[in-house]
Amino acid sequence: MHSIRKNKFIAAMASPKIAVYCLLLLCILTVCGTLYQVSYGIHEAKARYFTSWYFLVWDIVPLPGGQSVMWCFSINLLSSLIYRIELKWKKAGFALTHLGLLLFCFAALWTYLFSVESYLTLEEGASSNVSTSRYHWELAVWKIENGKKYVESQTLNSNIGKDDKFSFHNNEVQFTVLELYHNCSPSYSKEGRDLKNASGYSKIIQKKLQPDQTLNRPGGIFILEQNQDKILLIGEENNDLKLNSKKSSYFTHLRRKRNPLPVTLRLDDVNMKNYSGTQIASHYESRVYINGDGMPRQTRISMNNPLRISDFTFYQSGYRNSGNSEFSTLSVVKNSGRLLPYIASFIMGLGLLVESFYRMFKIKKRNK
Repeated sequence: MHSIRKNKFIAAMASPKIAVYCLLLLCILTVCGTLYQVSYGIHEAKARYFTSWYFLVWDIVPLPGGQSVMWCFSINLLSSLIYRIELKWKKAGFALTHLGLLLFCFAALWTYLFSVESYLTLEEGASSNVSTSRYHWELAVWKIENGKKYVESQTLNSNIGKDDKFSFHNNEVQFTVLELYHNCSPSYSKEGRDLKNASGYSKIIQKKLQPDQTLNRPGGIFILEQNQDKILLIGEENNDLKLNSKKSSYFTHLRRKRNPLPVTLRLDDVNMKNYSGTQIASHYESRVYINGDGMPRQTRISMNNPLRISDFTFYQSGYRNSGNSEFSTLSVVKNSGRLLPYIASFIMGLGLLVESFYRMFKIKKRNK
Protein backbone atom coordinates (compact mmCIF):
# COMPACT_ATOMS: atom_id res chain seq x y z
CA MET A 1 0.00 0.00 0.00
CA HIS A 2 2.89 2.36 0.83
CA SER A 3 4.35 1.90 -2.67
CA ILE A 4 0.97 2.70 -4.25
CA ARG A 5 0.77 5.96 -2.31
CA LYS A 6 4.08 7.02 -3.81
CA ASN A 7 2.62 6.76 -7.30
CA LYS A 8 2.64 10.30 -8.72
CA PHE A 9 -0.55 9.79 -10.75
CA ILE A 10 -2.55 8.62 -7.71
CA ALA A 11 -1.13 11.45 -5.63
CA ALA A 12 -2.11 14.00 -8.28
CA MET A 13 -5.60 12.55 -8.82
CA ALA A 14 -6.25 12.50 -5.06
CA SER A 15 -6.16 16.30 -4.93
CA PRO A 16 -9.28 17.83 -3.29
CA LYS A 17 -9.17 20.57 -5.94
CA ILE A 18 -10.18 18.02 -8.60
CA ALA A 19 -13.26 17.08 -6.56
CA VAL A 20 -14.22 20.76 -6.22
CA TYR A 21 -13.78 21.38 -9.96
CA CYS A 22 -15.80 18.26 -10.82
CA LEU A 23 -18.67 19.26 -8.51
CA LEU A 24 -18.63 22.77 -9.97
CA LEU A 25 -18.73 21.38 -13.52
CA LEU A 26 -21.61 19.05 -12.59
CA CYS A 27 -23.56 22.07 -11.30
CA ILE A 28 -22.86 23.98 -14.53
CA LEU A 29 -23.88 20.98 -16.67
CA THR A 30 -27.11 20.64 -14.69
CA VAL A 31 -28.02 24.31 -15.21
CA CYS A 32 -27.09 24.25 -18.92
CA GLY A 33 -28.92 20.98 -19.49
CA THR A 34 -32.05 22.26 -17.77
CA LEU A 35 -32.11 25.47 -19.83
CA TYR A 36 -31.33 23.57 -23.06
CA GLN A 37 -34.17 21.14 -22.37
CA VAL A 38 -36.75 23.94 -22.48
CA SER A 39 -36.02 24.66 -26.17
CA TYR A 40 -34.77 21.32 -27.51
CA GLY A 41 -36.33 18.63 -25.30
CA ILE A 42 -35.03 16.24 -22.68
CA HIS A 43 -33.43 13.76 -25.09
CA GLU A 44 -31.39 16.43 -26.90
CA ALA A 45 -30.26 17.87 -23.56
CA LYS A 46 -29.34 14.43 -22.22
CA ALA A 47 -27.31 13.57 -25.31
CA ARG A 48 -25.51 16.95 -25.43
CA TYR A 49 -24.64 17.52 -21.77
CA PHE A 50 -25.05 14.39 -19.66
CA THR A 51 -24.17 11.25 -21.66
CA SER A 52 -21.51 12.86 -23.87
CA TRP A 53 -17.76 12.92 -23.31
CA TYR A 54 -17.58 16.54 -24.43
CA PHE A 55 -19.66 19.22 -26.13
CA LEU A 56 -18.81 22.30 -28.18
CA VAL A 57 -19.64 25.85 -27.11
CA TRP A 58 -20.41 28.02 -30.16
CA ASP A 59 -19.35 24.92 -32.19
CA ILE A 60 -15.70 25.76 -31.43
CA VAL A 61 -14.74 25.48 -27.75
CA PRO A 62 -14.76 21.92 -26.36
CA LEU A 63 -15.88 21.44 -22.76
CA PRO A 64 -16.16 18.17 -20.78
CA GLY A 65 -19.53 16.40 -20.84
CA GLY A 66 -21.23 14.45 -18.08
CA GLN A 67 -19.38 11.19 -18.74
CA SER A 68 -15.94 12.82 -18.60
CA VAL A 69 -16.72 14.66 -15.38
CA MET A 70 -18.20 11.59 -13.66
CA TRP A 71 -15.24 9.39 -14.61
CA CYS A 72 -12.81 12.03 -13.37
CA PHE A 73 -14.76 12.40 -10.12
CA SER A 74 -14.83 8.62 -9.61
CA ILE A 75 -11.06 8.32 -10.18
CA ASN A 76 -10.53 11.21 -7.76
CA LEU A 77 -12.58 9.47 -5.05
CA LEU A 78 -10.80 6.15 -5.56
CA SER A 79 -7.39 7.83 -5.56
CA SER A 80 -8.24 9.74 -2.37
CA LEU A 81 -9.36 6.53 -0.73
CA ILE A 82 -6.10 4.77 -1.65
CA TYR A 83 -3.78 7.72 -1.03
CA ARG A 84 -5.14 8.78 2.36
CA ILE A 85 -6.46 5.53 3.82
CA GLU A 86 -4.90 4.25 7.01
CA LEU A 87 -5.84 1.11 8.92
CA LYS A 88 -6.76 3.13 11.98
CA TRP A 89 -10.10 3.84 13.65
CA LYS A 90 -9.58 7.58 13.34
CA LYS A 91 -9.72 7.23 9.53
CA ALA A 92 -12.81 4.96 9.47
CA GLY A 93 -15.25 7.81 8.93
CA PHE A 94 -13.17 9.24 6.08
CA ALA A 95 -12.91 5.82 4.40
CA LEU A 96 -16.63 5.01 4.73
CA THR A 97 -17.72 8.43 3.40
CA HIS A 98 -15.50 8.16 0.33
CA LEU A 99 -16.56 4.55 -0.21
CA GLY A 100 -20.24 5.62 -0.15
CA LEU A 101 -19.61 8.39 -2.69
CA LEU A 102 -17.71 5.97 -4.89
CA LEU A 103 -20.60 3.51 -4.72
CA PHE A 104 -22.95 6.33 -5.80
CA CYS A 105 -20.84 6.80 -8.93
CA PHE A 106 -20.82 3.07 -9.58
CA ALA A 107 -24.62 2.97 -9.19
CA ALA A 108 -24.97 5.76 -11.77
CA LEU A 109 -22.73 3.84 -14.20
CA TRP A 110 -24.65 0.60 -13.60
CA THR A 111 -27.98 2.31 -14.26
CA TYR A 112 -26.65 3.96 -17.42
CA LEU A 113 -25.30 0.69 -18.84
CA PHE A 114 -27.82 -1.92 -17.71
CA SER A 115 -31.20 -0.34 -16.90
CA VAL A 116 -33.98 -1.03 -19.42
CA GLU A 117 -36.77 1.48 -20.03
CA SER A 118 -40.10 0.50 -21.57
CA TYR A 119 -43.79 1.25 -21.27
CA LEU A 120 -47.07 -0.60 -20.83
CA THR A 121 -50.35 0.78 -22.17
CA LEU A 122 -53.52 -0.99 -21.06
CA GLU A 123 -57.19 -0.47 -21.77
CA GLU A 124 -59.54 -0.85 -18.83
CA GLY A 125 -60.19 -4.57 -18.36
CA ALA A 126 -57.15 -5.64 -20.40
CA SER A 127 -54.09 -7.43 -19.03
CA SER A 128 -50.52 -8.04 -20.17
CA ASN A 129 -47.25 -9.62 -19.03
CA VAL A 130 -44.99 -7.81 -21.53
CA SER A 131 -43.94 -4.18 -21.89
CA THR A 132 -42.85 -2.31 -25.01
CA SER A 133 -39.36 -0.83 -25.45
CA ARG A 134 -39.06 2.88 -26.16
CA TYR A 135 -35.79 2.59 -28.06
CA HIS A 136 -35.24 -0.94 -29.39
CA TRP A 137 -36.94 -2.77 -32.24
CA GLU A 138 -37.42 -6.37 -33.28
CA LEU A 139 -38.51 -8.42 -36.26
CA ALA A 140 -41.34 -10.66 -35.06
CA VAL A 141 -42.69 -13.75 -36.84
CA TRP A 142 -45.67 -15.71 -35.54
CA LYS A 143 -48.22 -18.36 -36.38
CA ILE A 144 -51.58 -19.18 -34.87
CA GLU A 145 -52.43 -22.81 -34.10
CA ASN A 146 -55.48 -23.99 -32.17
CA GLY A 147 -56.26 -20.43 -31.17
CA LYS A 148 -52.79 -19.89 -29.64
CA LYS A 149 -50.21 -17.44 -30.93
CA TYR A 150 -46.58 -18.63 -31.20
CA VAL A 151 -44.16 -15.70 -31.55
CA GLU A 152 -40.42 -15.62 -32.20
CA SER A 153 -38.39 -12.45 -32.67
CA GLN A 154 -34.96 -11.06 -33.54
CA THR A 155 -33.72 -7.80 -32.01
CA LEU A 156 -32.43 -5.31 -34.58
CA ASN A 157 -29.06 -4.39 -33.11
CA SER A 158 -26.84 -1.71 -34.63
CA ASN A 159 -24.32 -4.35 -35.81
CA ILE A 160 -26.84 -6.09 -38.09
CA GLY A 161 -26.26 -5.39 -41.77
CA LYS A 162 -26.47 -6.66 -45.33
CA ASP A 163 -26.42 -10.45 -45.90
CA ASP A 164 -27.13 -11.26 -42.23
CA LYS A 165 -29.63 -14.09 -41.84
CA PHE A 166 -32.49 -14.68 -39.37
CA SER A 167 -34.23 -18.00 -38.77
CA PHE A 168 -37.57 -18.55 -37.05
CA HIS A 169 -39.70 -21.54 -36.03
CA ASN A 170 -37.12 -24.30 -36.65
CA ASN A 171 -35.97 -22.70 -39.93
CA GLU A 172 -39.47 -22.75 -41.43
CA VAL A 173 -39.04 -18.99 -41.99
CA GLN A 174 -35.65 -17.57 -42.98
CA PHE A 175 -34.77 -13.99 -43.87
CA THR A 176 -31.67 -12.50 -45.49
CA VAL A 177 -31.06 -8.77 -45.08
CA LEU A 178 -30.69 -6.78 -48.31
CA GLU A 179 -31.02 -3.29 -46.81
CA LEU A 180 -31.54 -2.16 -43.21
CA TYR A 181 -31.89 1.41 -41.93
CA HIS A 182 -32.36 2.38 -38.28
CA ASN A 183 -34.31 5.48 -39.25
CA CYS A 184 -36.22 5.84 -42.50
CA SER A 185 -39.56 6.73 -44.03
CA PRO A 186 -41.69 4.73 -46.49
CA SER A 187 -42.93 5.97 -49.84
CA TYR A 188 -44.73 4.83 -52.96
CA SER A 189 -42.75 4.48 -56.18
CA LYS A 190 -43.12 2.86 -59.57
CA GLU A 191 -39.80 1.24 -58.83
CA GLY A 192 -39.83 -1.64 -56.41
CA ARG A 193 -43.25 -2.93 -57.44
CA ASP A 194 -41.83 -6.44 -56.96
CA LEU A 195 -41.48 -5.78 -53.23
CA LYS A 196 -44.17 -7.25 -50.99
CA ASN A 197 -45.52 -4.96 -48.29
CA ALA A 198 -48.69 -5.11 -46.20
CA SER A 199 -49.40 -1.38 -46.65
CA GLY A 200 -48.51 -1.06 -50.32
CA TYR A 201 -45.19 0.73 -49.83
CA SER A 202 -42.58 0.13 -52.51
CA LYS A 203 -39.61 2.21 -51.32
CA ILE A 204 -37.82 3.30 -48.13
CA ILE A 205 -35.76 6.46 -47.74
CA GLN A 206 -32.95 6.58 -45.20
CA LYS A 207 -33.07 9.44 -42.67
CA LYS A 208 -30.64 10.88 -40.15
CA LEU A 209 -30.71 9.26 -36.70
CA GLN A 210 -32.42 11.46 -34.11
CA PRO A 211 -30.96 12.04 -30.59
CA ASP A 212 -34.45 11.28 -29.29
CA GLN A 213 -34.42 7.55 -30.10
CA THR A 214 -38.20 7.30 -29.77
CA LEU A 215 -38.44 9.24 -33.06
CA ASN A 216 -36.33 6.76 -35.05
CA ARG A 217 -38.32 4.37 -37.22
CA PRO A 218 -36.37 1.46 -38.74
CA GLY A 219 -37.10 -0.31 -41.99
CA GLY A 220 -35.52 -2.73 -44.39
CA ILE A 221 -35.75 -4.97 -47.41
CA PHE A 222 -35.41 -8.71 -46.84
CA ILE A 223 -35.42 -11.89 -48.90
CA LEU A 224 -37.70 -14.67 -47.73
CA GLU A 225 -35.48 -17.68 -48.43
CA GLN A 226 -38.37 -20.16 -48.75
CA ASN A 227 -39.60 -18.66 -52.03
CA GLN A 228 -37.09 -15.84 -52.74
CA ASP A 229 -39.76 -13.17 -52.29
CA LYS A 230 -38.46 -9.68 -51.58
CA ILE A 231 -40.36 -8.03 -48.74
CA LEU A 232 -40.29 -4.48 -47.41
CA LEU A 233 -40.91 -3.89 -43.71
CA ILE A 234 -41.21 -0.55 -41.91
CA GLY A 235 -41.51 -0.01 -38.18
CA GLU A 236 -45.03 -0.05 -36.69
CA GLU A 237 -47.04 -0.48 -39.87
CA ASN A 238 -50.77 -0.70 -39.38
CA ASN A 239 -50.92 -4.08 -41.14
CA ASP A 240 -49.15 -7.41 -40.68
CA LEU A 241 -47.55 -9.12 -43.67
CA LYS A 242 -48.64 -12.69 -44.35
CA LEU A 243 -45.88 -15.11 -45.35
CA ASN A 244 -46.59 -18.28 -47.27
CA SER A 245 -44.79 -21.37 -46.03
CA LYS A 246 -45.08 -25.04 -46.98
CA LYS A 247 -46.19 -26.10 -43.49
CA SER A 248 -48.04 -23.12 -41.96
CA SER A 249 -49.13 -19.57 -42.57
CA TYR A 250 -46.93 -17.05 -40.81
CA PHE A 251 -47.19 -13.34 -40.18
CA THR A 252 -44.42 -10.80 -39.66
CA HIS A 253 -44.16 -7.28 -38.31
CA LEU A 254 -41.36 -4.83 -37.50
CA ARG A 255 -42.27 -3.61 -34.03
CA ARG A 256 -40.85 -2.13 -30.87
CA LYS A 257 -39.15 -4.80 -28.79
CA ARG A 258 -41.31 -6.62 -26.25
CA ASN A 259 -39.84 -7.20 -22.79
CA PRO A 260 -41.24 -9.91 -20.48
CA LEU A 261 -42.52 -8.82 -17.07
CA PRO A 262 -42.31 -10.88 -13.86
CA VAL A 263 -46.10 -10.57 -13.34
CA THR A 264 -49.32 -10.06 -15.28
CA LEU A 265 -51.02 -6.70 -14.74
CA ARG A 266 -54.73 -6.16 -15.33
CA LEU A 267 -56.08 -2.62 -15.43
CA ASP A 268 -59.32 -2.54 -13.43
CA ASP A 269 -59.79 1.24 -13.31
CA VAL A 270 -58.02 4.47 -14.21
CA ASN A 271 -58.76 7.99 -13.01
CA MET A 272 -57.49 11.41 -14.03
CA LYS A 273 -57.98 14.77 -12.33
CA ASN A 274 -57.26 18.14 -13.94
CA TYR A 275 -56.23 21.40 -12.36
CA SER A 276 -59.32 23.50 -11.71
CA GLY A 277 -60.47 25.34 -14.84
CA THR A 278 -57.87 23.74 -17.11
CA GLN A 279 -57.31 20.62 -19.20
CA ILE A 280 -53.88 20.04 -17.59
CA ALA A 281 -53.68 16.80 -15.61
CA SER A 282 -52.88 17.15 -11.92
CA HIS A 283 -53.21 13.49 -10.98
CA TYR A 284 -53.33 10.06 -12.66
CA GLU A 285 -54.15 6.87 -10.83
CA SER A 286 -54.48 3.26 -11.99
CA ARG A 287 -56.00 0.43 -10.01
CA VAL A 288 -54.37 -2.80 -11.17
CA TYR A 289 -54.67 -6.47 -10.30
CA ILE A 290 -51.33 -8.29 -10.01
CA ASN A 291 -50.95 -12.01 -10.67
CA GLY A 292 -47.99 -14.28 -11.27
CA ASP A 293 -45.68 -13.77 -8.29
CA GLY A 294 -47.54 -16.10 -5.93
CA MET A 295 -49.42 -13.25 -4.22
CA PRO A 296 -52.46 -12.18 -6.31
CA ARG A 297 -53.53 -8.74 -5.15
CA GLN A 298 -54.93 -5.39 -6.16
CA THR A 299 -52.97 -2.15 -5.76
CA ARG A 300 -52.91 1.45 -6.90
CA ILE A 301 -50.24 3.17 -9.01
CA SER A 302 -50.23 6.96 -9.04
CA MET A 303 -47.87 9.73 -10.11
CA ASN A 304 -46.06 9.78 -6.74
CA ASN A 305 -46.67 6.19 -5.76
CA PRO A 306 -44.89 3.72 -8.09
CA LEU A 307 -45.18 -0.05 -7.90
CA ARG A 308 -41.96 -2.00 -7.23
CA ILE A 309 -41.68 -5.72 -7.97
CA SER A 310 -38.26 -7.36 -7.90
CA ASP A 311 -35.98 -5.34 -10.24
CA PHE A 312 -38.96 -3.63 -11.91
CA THR A 313 -40.52 -0.27 -11.07
CA PHE A 314 -43.84 0.83 -12.61
CA TYR A 315 -44.56 4.57 -12.77
CA GLN A 316 -47.86 6.18 -13.73
CA SER A 317 -47.02 8.30 -16.77
CA GLY A 318 -50.05 8.77 -18.99
CA TYR A 319 -53.78 8.63 -19.60
CA ARG A 320 -55.84 8.55 -22.76
CA ASN A 321 -59.56 8.59 -23.44
CA SER A 322 -60.77 7.25 -26.79
CA GLY A 323 -64.51 7.17 -27.18
CA ASN A 324 -65.91 4.96 -24.45
CA SER A 325 -62.51 3.43 -23.67
CA GLU A 326 -59.94 4.64 -21.17
CA PHE A 327 -56.25 3.77 -21.39
CA SER A 328 -53.47 4.04 -18.84
CA THR A 329 -49.74 4.15 -19.66
CA LEU A 330 -47.16 2.96 -17.17
CA SER A 331 -43.44 3.63 -17.55
CA VAL A 332 -41.49 0.47 -16.71
CA VAL A 333 -37.86 0.55 -15.57
CA LYS A 334 -35.87 -2.62 -15.00
CA ASN A 335 -32.79 -1.86 -12.92
CA SER A 336 -30.99 -4.69 -11.15
CA GLY A 337 -28.90 -2.09 -9.31
CA ARG A 338 -31.78 -0.04 -7.92
CA LEU A 339 -30.75 -0.81 -4.31
CA LEU A 340 -27.19 0.46 -4.81
CA PRO A 341 -28.03 4.15 -4.09
CA TYR A 342 -29.70 3.12 -0.81
CA ILE A 343 -26.66 1.07 0.20
CA ALA A 344 -24.37 3.96 -0.80
CA SER A 345 -26.47 6.39 1.28
CA PHE A 346 -26.26 4.10 4.30
CA ILE A 347 -22.47 3.70 3.99
CA MET A 348 -21.93 7.44 3.49
CA GLY A 349 -24.26 8.32 6.38
CA LEU A 350 -22.47 5.82 8.61
CA GLY A 351 -19.13 7.36 7.61
CA LEU A 352 -20.31 10.88 8.48
CA LEU A 353 -21.69 9.62 11.78
CA VAL A 354 -18.43 7.87 12.69
CA GLU A 355 -16.40 10.94 11.71
CA SER A 356 -18.68 13.22 13.78
CA PHE A 357 -18.43 11.01 16.88
CA TYR A 358 -14.66 10.77 16.50
CA ARG A 359 -14.28 14.56 16.32
CA MET A 360 -16.64 15.07 19.26
CA PHE A 361 -14.65 12.55 21.30
CA LYS A 362 -11.40 14.26 20.28
CA ILE A 363 -12.68 17.71 21.30
CA LYS A 364 -14.02 16.37 24.59
CA LYS A 365 -10.71 14.68 25.35
CA ARG A 366 -8.79 17.86 24.53
CA ASN A 367 -10.94 19.95 26.91
CA LYS A 368 -10.29 17.68 29.87
